[in-house]
Amino acid sequence: MRKLLFSITVLTVFLLSGCDLFDIKDILEDIPVLEVVGDMDVTIGLNEEYVDPGVNLLGDFDLEINTESNLDITTYGIYYIYYSAEFAGELYTAERRIRVVPDTEKDFNIEISVVSEDPNALTFSIELSDEEGLLRDGKATLYLLDEKISEFPISGGTNVLEFTGLSNFTYYLLVFEGSYTDNEIEYTLNDYNIGAKTTFIDPADYPRLELVGDEEIYLNVGDTYVEQGVTITKDYDAEVTIDSNVDTSEAGTYEVTYSIVFNETTIYAHRTVIVEESDDIDFGISIEVIETNPYSLVISVTVDDENGLITSPRGILYLGDDKVQEFIYASGTTTMTFERLLSNTMYKFVLEGAYQEDGEFVSIGEYSVDVTTQEVNFLQPILILEGDSVMDVVVNTTFVDPGASVIGDSGAIITTTSSLDMSVVDTYVITYNTVINDMTQSVTRTVNVINAEPIENNVPVISLTSYEIGIEFLDTVIKVEDENSQIISIEAIIYDNTEYQELVWMLTIGDNPHLFDYLGHEIDYRLIVEYTYIPEGESTPIEASIELLSFTTLAPPKPVLNNIDCATTDTSITCTADWDTTGFSSVGFFAQLWHDGGYESVPWFTDENTTLFIDDLDPDTVYSLRIFADYVVIETSKRYIAEIIYIDDLY
Repeated sequence: MRKLLFSITVLTVFLLSGCDLFDIKDILEDIPVLEVVGDMDVTIGLNEEYVDPGVNLLGDFDLEINTESNLDITTYGIYYIYYSAEFAGELYTAERRIRVVPDTEKDFNIEISVVSEDPNALTFSIELSDEEGLLRDGKATLYLLDEKISEFPISGGTNVLEFTGLSNFTYYLLVFEGSYTDNEIEYTLNDYNIGAKTTFIDPADYPRLELVGDEEIYLNVGDTYVEQGVTITKDYDAEVTIDSNVDTSEAGTYEVTYSIVFNETTIYAHRTVIVEESDDIDFGISIEVIETNPYSLVISVTVDDENGLITSPRGILYLGDDKVQEFIYASGTTTMTFERLLSNTMYKFVLEGAYQEDGEFVSIGEYSVDVTTQEVNFLQPILILEGDSVMDVVVNTTFVDPGASVIGDSGAIITTTSSLDMSVVDTYVITYNTVINDMTQSVTRTVNVINAEPIENNVPVISLTSYEIGIEFLDTVIKVEDENSQIISIEAIIYDNTEYQELVWMLTIGDNPHLFDYLGHEIDYRLIVEYTYIPEGESTPIEASIELLSFTTLAPPKPVLNNIDCATTDTSITCTADWDTTGFSSVGFFAQLWHDGGYESVPWFTDENTTLFIDDLDPDTVYSLRIFADYVVIETSKRYIAEIIYIDDLY
């Protein structure tokens, strides 16, 4: 491009000399024009020789061109070369600017380092020397990909920058920028950056919410719902948020959701509250204390259960929270004698039982009475049993009665009443009576006449009829069969390899389909059914369990490691990987460097997750490397953390 410069006064004279229209080309042909040869703005180094290419004189003129310059190549600064020619009393000029710059820019001794990496925070240090105060617009900016996260101003000295509220296990880039002017020359500071990654929190280290009480609670319309809350594992202290829509005035299924926030992650637990219209069966239950003695109690229970609906019918005597004795009751009136008790002591008698309704067990309700044994009168004889208060004998054999005795009166007369029939299987009561000081004392013994041969099919049969194992679930159908025994309780439990109860599900007679979800992937589990039952013809409950399945949840889809090459020096390892992340998003990688029985996390300081560099290694230590991926499966929108490769004896 031609550089044309001429005096503006000459043009002005011509333009104002008349009113006739004219062509600018005619003017340019009538005046001289100085054309700068080469660049009009030139930059050279300090002490660099400069040869001026000069100017060209355009037009048919024979004029002398004068050149003046203040150029000094030994001192950096801005200089000019001026060109001029005189024609018809007018001076025509042109100029060239020369910038002389130092061979090297000012060294601010800039050092950027990572001070610390935490799950949700990063700390950096930027040190620079600026004793002359030349730095302008110094700033450090933290980026997540192309998104600007935060910015700090930077000045001379040590600058400690702490960025908080970051996402865990995420790569960030810190960029330092600035400028300065030296002898009217402006310089830009860039290409100063460093990467860092927030640390990974193992899911096993996250706290969990554990329900206090049952996962499912059944209430009748009009009942009061009492919130039992949750506990937080890992000794983590956080405020629990409870979101509940429970309304016991209307029948329906309601949810109570508990949540806490841990490292910007919300952790949940759920409870289901089922409110039903009350259709409880009235069994006409009544409890009567018949007799109290210093060491025994006689209690009568009346129950109307002609259809045999009640399961696990038990009358239990408690001392505080401790169970002392228990009896089985039946429809009609059952008399229970509790012996060998403490004198002058308060006990609680509780009647328990349940019946099935719509496939679920429903409690008969709360029936109890407090009763206190008599204080011992050491001057009065006491009637006591010899032998056990409950005895089992085989039908059609001879029963030997251990009898009873009176402490303090060896001559007391004891009478016995009983309907015991050793030819008929049944439960009988023998009553022993005596009269002391005009007061009747009684004690009783229960005799169970039982079959000698065991009853067939007297044990529940539990089987796993179908199942499907997934990445984070187990879908099952558990079949429960029970012909002659009486099941009190039965539940299916998922245990992990640490024997921790992950999930519990109540079972009923028949087929029980259930999906156990929210399991971990690639983890060993066991499906166990635990149950309590009473065999036909017996009165003592039996606790049992059966393992139906030992299984390992499946591995999720993972990014593909096409190739990895690792090279070592005396103190460092460099690994270059080729990944295929098709079908995944938000993909990040991290490594664990194992040695001496432990490991340290290694951020993946890479461009597009391809290169890993680890230094400061000990030549005498054996190292191994585990590489993990943190990613989201696009098809399911589920996030996983999975191990990709384990390299043993790497270094």
